[in-house]
Amino acid sequence: MLTSGISQPPVHASMMVRAMDLDPEPDRARSFLTELYPRLKGLHDYYFKYRDPDGESLVYLVHPWESGLDNSPLWDEALSRLNRESSWSRLMQRTYDKLAEKAERPKRSYINKYSWLIENLFSKKYDWDAISGDHPFLIQDVLFNSVLCRSEKDLAVIAEAAGEDPEPHLRSAETMARAINDTLWDDEAGLYYDRDLHNGELIRRDTIFSYMPLYAGIVPPDRAERLLWNLKSHCFCIADRNCVGIPSYDMCQADFDGSFYWRGPIWFNMNWYMIHGLRNYGWNDDARWLKESMLDLVSREGFFEYYEPETGKGLGADGFSWTAALFIDLASE
Repeated sequence: MLTSGISQPPVHASMMVRAMDLDPEPDRARSFLTELYPRLKGLHDYYFKYRDPDGESLVYLVHPWESGLDNSPLWDEALSRLNRESSWSRLMQRTYDKLAEKAERPKRSYINKYSWLIENLFSKKYDWDAISGDHPFLIQDVLFNSVLCRSEKDLAVIAEAAGEDPEPHLRSAETMARAINDTLWDDEAGLYYDRDLHNGELIRRDTIFSYMPLYAGIVPPDRAERLLWNLKSHCFCIADRNCVGIPSYDMCQADFDGSFYWRGPIWFNMNWYMIHGLRNYGWNDDARWLKESMLDLVSREGFFEYYEPETGKGLGADGFSWTAALFIDLASE
């Protein structure tokens, strides 16, 4: 049977805890979580077993799609190593052409690289020992690991509701938190950065994803203050609040593009993470502004995939489900 080893950020446990909190019938919620627990645990076990070959308590990505951040500037250096032609790229190009306007989707050169990475994984039959030793894209991503760390905490909540032992998940989350703080923190910059396993170097790009450990609630207080200072001193517009939300990329960067997928636009899911991250550290005024701004934006423009930061124009796919779901979540508070 044809399948894929391409994953996505493991938000499942956290979203199920949120659903449990909202369910008016607690017994029904606990029954559902009891059914889901072994499956959610299996997903997390997969990451820790196959995506952390050196036991660093940080999992790696094998494709930009796994982060959900397809053409983010984070991947530019790693993708620049690829110069092989993919036999699948034309089909993939046609698919992209149907999804968005030309200016809003990755360029052909990127699509060829995405396709080649898939071919390489497929040719190795998703053998993770072979992949970890010979694959040009191996990234320890701040967003992905922060989401997994938070999900491990929430899996402990689900375990307890299911009558299982929550302690292994709490210990795992603590270990991940230490690894993120020890390995992905750049003390000189005062930011968290992705790490490229091919050279062991941090990927120093000024994106919204540097702030995702706030969502996980794992940032020591002194570092949290530095993160907030950086967020307000870099061009993410939260200091003067002169745009409609926090963009995905620092607006002062030379290659910022407010209409181009993950190279500048505002994404509702990332701003949802930021709202919760700001609240985690008591920055409630900033969180309140961001929440109201995002609700106003979607009420005005509709449920788009992403939005232009200065004008708020909706871009990409319309009727986008995660925008709608997270809008409802914030509106229902």
